[in-house]
Amino acid sequence: MERKFNAKISSIEAENSKLKGELVASKQKIEINSKNIQNLFWNKGGTIYTRWGRTDCPNNNGTQLVYKGIAEGGSYDEAGSGTNYLCLPHDPDQSPSHFPDELEANDYVAHVWGAEYQYSFGMVKLSDDVPCAVCLDTTTTTSLMIPAKSSCPSPSWKVQYKGFLCSNMYGHPAASEYACVDYDAQYIEGKRENQDGKLFYPVVSKCGSLPCPPYENAKFMVCVVCSK
Repeated sequence: MERKFNAKISSIEAENSKLKGELVASKQKIEINSKNIQNLFWNKGGTIYTRWGRTDCPNNNGTQLVYKGIAEGGSYDEAGSGTNYLCLPHDPDQSPSHFPDELEANDYVAHVWGAEYQYSFGMVKLSDDVPCAVCLDTTTTTSLMIPAKSSCPSPSWKVQYKGFLCSNMYGHPAASEYACVDYDAQYIEGKRENQDGKLFYPVVSKCGSLPCPPYENAKFMVCVVCSK
């Protein structure tokens, strides 16, 4: 009788231990699901930025590649077309078959050209073609490029990548936006030819209305892309 009683007690204790384990696992699952819901609510999909000069995205938790492409834009010597740099995908979709196909014969069009580096540093050489990557950070909700900095404002901001500030050359007729080209830039294989087009020139500081110090004249400017 006593042996049966002890066996019954052991069975009940084992069952209680199993139930406690299942309860702990359920609580952990609820906490994980709650955090996922909060992330979906607050992050709303994350923040997107372009990494110029690379075909990949930074190795940060929550950062993923949307697509990699080819840096393009309006030509350095054409006053029209767009001023911004574009990241064109490698697999473009064709225009509809009924779309006009003789526009190039007249002047009523804009142009998009491939982009080239106008400096040599690290792996890249003068006139190499420029790759790009569009990246999504699912853990943050905003991003910005900060010129003249290689660090982010505070620990709450995450460094995505650091680089050189670039734009079109000051003497060319076409203006261009400022872009942050990755410090460890890559080039598009098999395209080491000087064909110009959209260009990336490094930016230097010019003292005058720009206060010196803290800036120095004719110094190359760094940049950083941060997210939060």
